[in-house]
Amino acid sequence: MKHDVPTALTAAIFAETKRFLGCTAALKSAVDKCRSFCQRGFEPMRARILEEGAPTDLKESFYIGPELSLDDSRVVALRFNHEPNLWPSDMPGFRPPQTQRKRSYDFSPQVTSAGLSRLPESGIVNLQEPSI
Repeated sequence: MKHDVPTALTAAIFAETKRFLGCTAALKSAVDKCRSFCQRGFEPMRARILEEGAPTDLKESFYIGPELSLDDSRVVALRFNHEPNLWPSDMPGFRPPQTQRKRSYDFSPQVTSAGLSRLPESGIVNLQEPSI
């Protein structure tokens, strides 16, 4: 599937994400998504169970949404999924590529559906770093 995210931006996202995932548990827990009322931030491994009786997810994730300030009327009104993102304070290089990607590519339901329809039967996908 083709997208408009530049290769250099994809490489920066992978590099910063790899750096973040190598950080201490204390740094990662400071931006744990349980600190966010709309589930933004870091989700540690084994934090999610998709259905009763299933094993926990074996992945770490970092969730972001549109950049919003605390005085944004939607944040003040506690609208669903409207809150400032959580960012690791000791990693100034982490935020810029993530927000640039968010602005440059809209993950629409059509794109998500198209991507899911191409999953192998096992549902397991091996994601590789981009070759640059």
